[in-house]
Amino acid sequence: YGRRAQQSNGEESERWFRLAFHQAAEVARVESSSTPGRGGQAPTLTAASAYLYGLLYALKGEPDESFDILRQVDEMEEGLYFSPMSRAIILTCLGETNAALLDRERGYAEQDRGMLYVKVQPFLEPLHSEEGFRSLLRKMRL
Repeated sequence: YGRRAQQSNGEESERWFRLAFHQAAEVARVESSSTPGRGGQAPTLTAASAYLYGLLYALKGEPDESFDILRQVDEMEEGLYFSPMSRAIILTCLGETNAALLDRERGYAEQDRGMLYVKVQPFLEPLHSEEGFRSLLRKMRL
């Protein structure tokens, strides 16, 4: 829905963003209810919902909200894993190319499974012309 919203205009774009944020809230609700000790409590930010919210705010052109999500992820408890590729995608959508490239490199070093899609992930297209990106693809033999 976020991609459709980004490619639409006016009310149609807003409608797609509403659907996308509704889905992100549903992901947060489901994940929170499946977390031991959380049943019935208000949804909390999880890795999946943080990715969705951060990405949607970036696509919607609300960088402060997107950076706030990333700050919340940084403050999350140690046991929660947030993929470097998820962070790289959000940062790319925010126009933070250098930071995105660093997280992408971290994803490679950590063998993040999201790296499998680095060459075809549409939100990473702005990085394709960067030498650091091309260097990583060569390292990965892609």
